[in-house]
Amino acid sequence: YKRLMFDTDGTVEKNNQLVIGPTGSGKTFMAKQIAKYLDVPIVIADATSLTESGYVGDDVESIISSLLMKVDYNVARAEQGIIFLDEIDKIGRKGENVSITRDVCGEGVQQALLKLVEGTIVRVAPQGGRKHPQQEMIEVDTSKILFIGSGAFVGLDSLNANTIGFNSSNDKDRHLISSELIDYGMIPEFVGRFPVIVQTKELTKDELKQILADIDNNLIDQTRFYFELDEVKLIFSEKALDKIVELALQYKVGARALKGILENTLLEYYYELDELKGKEVLIEETDVQEG
Repeated sequence: YKRLMFDTDGTVEKNNQLVIGPTGSGKTFMAKQIAKYLDVPIVIADATSLTESGYVGDDVESIISSLLMKVDYNVARAEQGIIFLDEIDKIGRKGENVSITRDVCGEGVQQALLKLVEGTIVRVAPQGGRKHPQQEMIEVDTSKILFIGSGAFVGLDSLNANTIGFNSSNDKDRHLISSELIDYGMIPEFVGRFPVIVQTKELTKDELKQILADIDNNLIDQTRFYFELDEVKLIFSEKALDKIVELALQYKVGARALKGILENTLLEYYYELDELKGKEVLIEETDVQEG
């Protein structure tokens, strides 16, 4: 984003990123935090909902419409934004053989995203309306927008587990990663639009504990806040916190499991908040319920 501040003639190209990692490892959270820190708009788009233009589903240009709506159609601000393409691994082409039936949700979406990710002028209908020939359109230059692709790419890490990393700069490593992604179903041109490839790891027990109870705006503090609105003091024993984390580890979906377990554990208390007003609720290890 220093490029946007100082590169006035547009000679420095952006570095779109591809983030590979297991479910619940913080890929989306990381992107949201970056956007918040930089004070730029972000749109989280589910790649599996996209189709080629002209087919049932959201075409790729709808992502730009969503970004514009986020900033009340301020084009300059939209062009500084981030588009996070989630579940990008799900749009891999369905097979090596060319099918008679067009793959509008797989390779077709990759093809449609190519120009958007690389940089092009997208003409969008104002206020999210439908396009028609006489309508004055809003033009958005996507060459300044940062695109972050994200996916679990299940099985990819077992092929060359040591070749992907935040500090990997080896050309050979990059070639191996690209080859694996192409084998996975991504077309070479699409892979080439993401020069930076990074990996998130499965969260450890300690990291899950921090997300649950230690970091700013952690899940426990959020839950306590809602109970305090009804004048109920919520207390968790350390063993209860450990039990929540242990259960979350078993589900193999990272931090996403924590909230489900927490909500299930507290479900009966939500229905009794009026009766508990002015009291303390202590959650012990034996009170913890599976999500």
